[in-house]
Amino acid sequence: MKIVVFGSQRRVGLWDDDTVVDVNNAAADYLSTKMSKSEAVAKADRDAPADLEKFIVAGKQALELARAAAAHVKGSKDGSLTQRISSVKLHAPWPGRRIFCAGTNYGQHVLNYLTNIGQPKSRKEIEDETRKYDPGGFTKTLLEVTAPDEGLRYPSRTTQLDYEAELAVVIGTRGTDIAAAQAKNYIWGITLANDWSDRDAQFPRIPLSFNLMKNFNGSLSLGPCIIVDDSDPQDIDITLEVNGEVRQDYNTNQMIYSFAEYIAYLSKDLTLLPGDLLLGGTGAGTAADASKGAPDGSPVNLDLFLKVGDVVEIKSPKIGSLRNRVVAKQ
Repeated sequence: MKIVVFGSQRRVGLWDDDTVVDVNNAAADYLSTKMSKSEAVAKADRDAPADLEKFIVAGKQALELARAAAAHVKGSKDGSLTQRISSVKLHAPWPGRRIFCAGTNYGQHVLNYLTNIGQPKSRKEIEDETRKYDPGGFTKTLLEVTAPDEGLRYPSRTTQLDYEAELAVVIGTRGTDIAAAQAKNYIWGITLANDWSDRDAQFPRIPLSFNLMKNFNGSLSLGPCIIVDDSDPQDIDITLEVNGEVRQDYNTNQMIYSFAEYIAYLSKDLTLLPGDLLLGGTGAGTAADASKGAPDGSPVNLDLFLKVGDVVEIKSPKIGSLRNRVVAKQ
């Protein structure tokens, strides 16, 4: 099942072939065959709400009702119930909750970077060394997330704008002190993410830096949909292209720490909530790890970094395509 957020009111939709079903309106129409219209609307608002965060909180009953409602209105020409995917605006399927991001979580990505700055190690050495420590990462504190096919404004404080294709999992159930073995029960769905990065600020003067290299307007793209099924987040193929040229091509089975391990680590004494996002890190092929660098970590060759006009597209056979164009800051 592909869940999207669409239209001017940012409503939950179910993407089926070339059609988007308005889940809340379709649920009310379906339920009205079993009860009065007012009762149907009230039940649809409760069990299949139009707001994504509320829809996630509603749990399995929301998904079950969405499936039944979509089947009920299939082929309908009522624009309040179904629309062509080509005619609607898709927004980032972001529930507005917290964004947790794994860092340096792919051995080849780290290996390439260290090799380019003259500090070569084996991939196994890097992965073994990483696992001696707690999982690393950071948070993004954004007001808005960049939508599919939306322009990303080039940040004025960087000359080294980089891309990072990632898989994100959406938390579906509130939980604290979650065991890794139980983590899959807390994952609601998966989606594609681009963790845009300012590499100029990669090495701050002090560790407490506000993490501005990862936090600027639009610095996360998400979409095009959330896949809600039994997909294994540890076996998802992901590629990234810049202007049609493949830069990244990897599988999430290459993660050093799994999503389950991150969920267990993050939830220790910290309650995870429905709608929280967890990005799993990025594979090899970013501009930073593919550029020949210098011993101080600063890249010498800027050719691979993004420029205004570049089109960046993340693809996954399971999820679809997340495409953005870099545009000049107004």
